[in-house]
Formats: sequence, structure tokens, C-alpha cells
Amino acid sequence: MEQCLIADPDRPIYHVMAARGWINDPNGPIFHDGRYHLFYQHLPDSTKWEFGIVWGHVVSTDLATWSHLPIAITPSPGQRDADGCFSGCCVLDENDQPTILYTGVRLRGNPDVGELPPPDYDLELTFFETQCCAARGGVSLPPADLLPANKLAGWRDPFIFEKRKTPEGLTEYGMLLGSGFKEEGGATLVYRSTSVLSGWRYDGMLCKAKSMATGLMWECPLLADLSSTTQGASRDHLFCISPDAPTKKVIYWLGEYKEGRFLLEDAVGPFELDLGDTLYAPNILVDSAGRALMWGWIQERNRKSDKANYSGCMTVPRVLSIKKGHLLQEPAPEIKLLRKEGGSLDGFPTTLSARTPVELVGPKGRSIDIEAVFEQGTSAMAGLFIRSWSLGKEGSVAILYDWKLNTLEAIYGFDPSICGDQHHDQFSGLRRTGGELPTEKCSTLSLRLIIDGSCVEAYTSLGAVMSVRVYRGKKPAEGFPLDATKNDKTLPSAHPGVFDSDAGSGIWCVCVGGEAQVSSLSAWEMKCAWTKESSESNEWVQPCEEHDLVPVTMRAPYGVRVGRCMACDGLHGHGYCPAGESAQCHG
Repeated sequence: MEQCLIADPDRPIYHVMAARGWINDPNGPIFHDGRYHLFYQHLPDSTKWEFGIVWGHVVSTDLATWSHLPIAITPSPGQRDADGCFSGCCVLDENDQPTILYTGVRLRGNPDVGELPPPDYDLELTFFETQCCAARGGVSLPPADLLPANKLAGWRDPFIFEKRKTPEGLTEYGMLLGSGFKEEGGATLVYRSTSVLSGWRYDGMLCKAKSMATGLMWECPLLADLSSTTQGASRDHLFCISPDAPTKKVIYWLGEYKEGRFLLEDAVGPFELDLGDTLYAPNILVDSAGRALMWGWIQERNRKSDKANYSGCMTVPRVLSIKKGHLLQEPAPEIKLLRKEGGSLDGFPTTLSARTPVELVGPKGRSIDIEAVFEQGTSAMAGLFIRSWSLGKEGSVAILYDWKLNTLEAIYGFDPSICGDQHHDQFSGLRRTGGELPTEKCSTLSLRLIIDGSCVEAYTSLGAVMSVRVYRGKKPAEGFPLDATKNDKTLPSAHPGVFDSDAGSGIWCVCVGGEAQVSSLSAWEMKCAWTKESSESNEWVQPCEEHDLVPVTMRAPYGVRVGRCMACDGLHGHGYCPAGESAQCHG
């Protein structure tokens, strides 16, 4: 793995990702027996999405260093997850056993599709959706409570959002399912049971959109209780959905959860969870310290090369809280365990002008953690410029905060040599992503950049985050102008005497219009997050040729694919058998 990391300068080294292949949604994060487990949608042999998706699996004891475990769950021919194990969650059941809930899919055109759902419950998609589990039993979701099911836009991505006590003193689980109503808009359905493995009943909708403005299908719904961080405020819950497709931004509301419903009409929002153009399908766990930790999928964007054998990574874990009525997202402090050389840099504090950017001298790696504090002064915008050596000016990006508009943006093709007062005019025609912060504007901004290969996460002191990609490529051995190529050293530098050196980090503090102050700046090179030892643990699901799985008939489209293990004569969900660590079932 280390050799692969060294060979590709754009590959992240401390963000969770697969050793190779495609990944998307983070699935089933759980803290169990002193370890953080994180699963993800994965195609080991492809860098593009397709049916047949499996669950990858990584584990950590400290949220900083990670190890890969064997693939957790995979599709099985002829079964209800024959064409993919879609997103879901992992929860401890009533016996404290880890249980995976996920959406299995089978294509309508699959000749081995098996039993079809009744017409009233056919959602008329290109695939059939079934809620499945990987555990010691089955889950059935009664269709009678889903009327009229054929008006639903989808039915997927189970998420256990609460455990509560019944009047009888039993523990009851609450599960969300992403959905929507055709020609009406998104919705989130609620199911409840006193057992993770059986007895699920439909309990209405958590909430429903009034129009199509927030999408037709609310994928990957999340509801998180952040009341421990709000100091008594009534809007103490985060409700988050991923609308329709990864080309759209994830949105959230802050509001009140009462009597089993999220009061959407009284909530504030929707706001963009991430201002960038890469994040989709986040997932949450609450750890032993009571922190709400979130991961999201960071997509590739405008990658010019098709030679990479990987696609996608996760964000670093984010700690969520509500401060002064606004959502605050911060990198988990454990990320600092990966810092090595660095700290406060020489030359700061300093004053910036449009003509005098200041380079970060010291850290030279491609994976850097930067903390900077900017003061407005007379400037219109201020932030950090990141140079691309492989794509030149087109691939370089400026992460800029606009003091007047209260926006954070990534501007590609940014040219620091023409940073005049008419800043909005000079950026016309450039590729830009970003947005307005859901807080009041400020004149002092703390900005933290988590840079890891091509992955850049920008965290603000106002709580907003922006995740983008910048493909920097390999730093050349000799100096090149900003917009030169390896084969042409004659092109003039966009900013002569400043950007024509490759001796530094390739990262500058910049401002647009007037002057700004950088009151402090620290930077650290970062270590690789991956442990060298390869885990062969059988604690979780992996293929086994010793045990056969005899299919057990369940009703579609609401059953779970289960089987009877010939070794222990027990009913098990896809992939898990309690017969022993050395003999696990895989249908």
C-alpha cells in the first residue's frame, strides 16, 4: 500500500478509502468493543459505479490510524440482493450483537430475479428493493402499512436513529428509510420494533416535503440528537438527507423532534451540509464519549487522468454540535495524532495585498494540515491558493472567503496577478463552487485546510465546511512557471518572481482587493493513516466455502434474504454465522 501511495501524488494517505477500486457511501459506522468500524459501498475491480456493489470495511482504535478488513457483505446470485448490497447501517441488537441492515437490490432484467413483488408494491424502478440484514435472523417489513407503495419513488438506506423504552419497559428501535412520493417530493419513513431482527412495523413518516424543491427521493436520511451541545435550545436535532443523486448537494435542517416526528415546518433550513461539489451520503455514529461523528463520501471531480486504480474517499471524521443555533462541523481532534513536522511558521503575522501573496515555507509534503486566521482589513476576499503542478493554472484553486457576501468559494483557474478591486468581474467564466455561510458575516475568520493529495476540506470557525478536489500532480524537480508544462519552461509566470519557484509548498496566503492580515498561521505535514499489518480477523463477514446456505423463502419485496446454515442448523442473514470465527456463512 505504501508503494502505491508514493507512486500517485494525488492519492489521499490519511482519508479512509479502499486499497483499490470504487467507493461511495459510508455505511454502518459503529463503535464496538473499543474499535471504530466503518463500512462503505465498494467495487474492488472498477473505478466507476455499477451494479454488484459490496460493503468494504475498515477498523480503527483511535480515529486516526486504520486497517482494512475483508469485504463485509456481497451480492448472492438468485437472491434479493443479487445485483447489489446498497447502503444501510450497523447496530447492536438486543443481545449486543452487531447487526447490519442494508437495502438489497435485484435488477428487473435479471433472468434469475426470482419472485416478483405484488403489483401494489412494485415501485416501477429498474430494480427491486428489499430491506436485508446480516445477522442471526430475518427482518420483515409489513407491506400493508405502506399503502400506496406504488406511489413511492424509492425505499432504501435503513438507519437506526433511536432506542427508547416502551410502557412495558422494553427497548424499542426506531429505523428510518429514505423515500419520496412521485410528483410530490421526498419523505422519510419510520419503522419500529423491539427486536432488530424481527417484528418491524410501519409507524408513519418522520417528515415529508411540501414540494419537489428538495428533491424527489430523500436518500440516506439521518436524524441526530445534538441536545447535549445546544444549552437548552429547542431546535436540538439535525435532520439530513441526500436528495436524488450525487450531483446534488446534501442538505439539512435544525429542528425539534417530538412525539416521533421531526417538525420540519418549524425547523430552520434547509442548509447545505457542505459547500463544495464533492460530498454526498453522509453517515453518523455516536461514540462512547457521546460525540456525534460524521463521515461523508468525497467524490472525484474533473480528474483528467484515467490511470488511477481508485475513485473516491471519505471525509475525515467530523464532530457535530449546535452552537448559537447553528451547526458546527469540526475535524475530530484525533486527526492531530497524524501530525509530524510543523507548527507555527516564520513570517506570521503579516500583511497581504493583492500584489504580495505569502507562501507557506516549511511544509513540503502533499498531505498538510493548515490553521490560519485572517483579518479583513480593506480586502474584499482572503484565503489560500493551492497550486497544481500537473494541470497548471486551470487545475490550481483559491479557497476564498468573501467578507461582504459571507461566502466561501473554491475558484479554479484563479490568477493571483490580477487581484484588483473588481473581483467578481475578474472571476467570470471560471469554474467555481461554494456558497453562503448560514451564519452572520465576520471580519475575522479562522480557516483550517485539511489537504490530502487531491482532497481538500476547508473548515471555518463559523461552522461551515467546503470539500473539493485539486489534482496537483507530482512536484517537478526544477522550477516551472505557474501555467507552464513539463515540456515548456519558456511560458511566462502568472506572477513573476513569486510563483515560478518549486522550492516551497505550492500554497500561498492571498487576498483580493485592498489588504488583509494573517494574524497567525501553523502547518503540519501529515503521516499515513494506514497500519502496515494486514488484519485477517474473522469477526466480521467474509466468504466461506465450508458452510452451505440453504435458502429460506421470504415474501418480496419486504423480506430479508436469509438461509439455514448446515453446520449449526441456525437461521442467519447474508454472510454471518455464529458457529465460530473460522466458519462463517456466505450464501
